[in-house]
Amino acid sequence: APDLVIYLQAPAEVLMDRIQQRGIPREAKMDRNYLDSLIEAYTRFFHYYDEAPLLIVNSAELDLVNNDQDYQSLLDYMLNIKTGRHYYNPKQTIL
Repeated sequence: APDLVIYLQAPAEVLMDRIQQRGIPREAKMDRNYLDSLIEAYTRFFHYYDEAPLLIVNSAELDLVNNDQDYQSLLDYMLNIKTGRHYYNPKQTIL
């Protein structure tokens, strides 16, 4: 089993915006309904997941690529996880 499983979670609107910003043609064609069903499937899967420690990250307002503080804060948090299920919601937004 892995030492830690990390699920980066964000609303479909945020994901659609990020897909557009990335500008990868095959991603830009992604259907919103498909994305909604994918989010729902992952949420269901991780609701029951207990194979390894789990960190569910509300990444809606995080910029782990361009913001070193966001990245370091998440890294510091996850390095202290040994067991169980944890939630990382640094900006206190509602999903």
